[in-house]
Amino acid sequence: MTERYLSLSTMRRAVTHEIAGLAYVMAVIFLIGSDFFNIVIGPGPVTAGGRMAMLGLLVVWIVRNLPSLVRGLVSAPELTAFIGLAMISLLWSAYPEVTLDKLYSLVITTFAAMTLGGKVSLRTLFIALGILALYVVVASFGAIAAIPEARGIPPWDNAWRGVFNHKNGLGGASMFMLIYSSAAFMVTTGRARTMFLLVAIGSATLLLASQSRTSQILALLSVGALFIGLAHRRWATVWAMSHLVIVSMVVGGAYVLFASRAVDPVFDLIGREPTLSGRLPLWAITWPHVVDRLWLGHGYSAFWVPTSQSVIDLSRSPTIGYIPWYSHNGLIETLLNTGVIGLALFVGHLLRTFSAIFNGFRIRETRHLIIVAHVIIVGFLLLNVTESSVLSRESLTWMVFVALSTKLAVIGNAAKRSLRRPVSLTMRRPESVEPAIAQAGS
Repeated sequence: MTERYLSLSTMRRAVTHEIAGLAYVMAVIFLIGSDFFNIVIGPGPVTAGGRMAMLGLLVVWIVRNLPSLVRGLVSAPELTAFIGLAMISLLWSAYPEVTLDKLYSLVITTFAAMTLGGKVSLRTLFIALGILALYVVVASFGAIAAIPEARGIPPWDNAWRGVFNHKNGLGGASMFMLIYSSAAFMVTTGRARTMFLLVAIGSATLLLASQSRTSQILALLSVGALFIGLAHRRWATVWAMSHLVIVSMVVGGAYVLFASRAVDPVFDLIGREPTLSGRLPLWAITWPHVVDRLWLGHGYSAFWVPTSQSVIDLSRSPTIGYIPWYSHNGLIETLLNTGVIGLALFVGHLLRTFSAIFNGFRIRETRHLIIVAHVIIVGFLLLNVTESSVLSRESLTWMVFVALSTKLAVIGNAAKRSLRRPVSLTMRRPESVEPAIAQAGS
């Protein structure tokens, strides 16, 4: 009895220590990926110093967990090569000093996310994401209560932005925090479960108050797909394939409607321009610059330099009339940064990720977790239709995507190793394969 009590006590201490470590690293990731310093303190050397300090803490954490980083790098070779290509793009960058200045934070945040994906189980990763959602919700409500600018700035005076520079930043973050907290709610019990339920409610409130229509639509699609998938988890493979087909048809159909000007009469009735808030003309005039350096791109973060002749020419276009900072599209941004070769590496990583997802559906014990992972990955891709988070150096959505897709790659590799092991003639294959995969994902 005494030995059993000591064993349970030791396990509780280990779990408490692990959760404390997750709370620490997720706090650092939150402070880097949000605009907390900028909103609370304001632009200036203190804010810049705070972000540098947080990056330094991430470096220390990465070094202390180096085997997990190596595991992540090896498990996701396409992603590793993608980051490597962004690093060596310094050699052909149109503005090498800009590329060098922004590369270090990209490498640190991406490697930290890969370390997280290589270190914890999928269940623990969802708890970590729930903790991240807790930070975002509490900090945003605190900023909204204490700082007038967090409740809106012109021309969106009544649209909340919380601890983000723009209402769309809060909208996109709230959409994902709703999913993260829902995932944490699924894998916890007791008071933790209640806490994550409250976080989900807070995330939904922030999403509505941000007035970010794109994020609200994506949230409806993502949360709806999640509930359908969990309700019919027995048919998870069919559900996931249907989800991908429907999402592709919606995105493709919307593009055709806008490109053919078929939606013009509808927008005329509501007094709006059918340009997706100026994105369509921006994409059209940016595309020739993509073609100019198609294979390797202009170098990481080297195109949108305000003083460059290309950006000045774009700003002088009668369809734009302002200096753009980025393309508002993940595909275009990836091509500008790393060209077709970089895009191919990213697509290769996506194929590995979805392969792991569909293989993971075979395991009944962790199928609900894989369903949530699928929704988050597809949500990230949907967000990148009208925004750009791919290779975003200090972005919560990019860091979570990297951590989750790396975790899925680790699970996929565990499945492949199990399948290669000799199987006894008296043992059914599923019994030999499922434990290893479930252990990697649970």
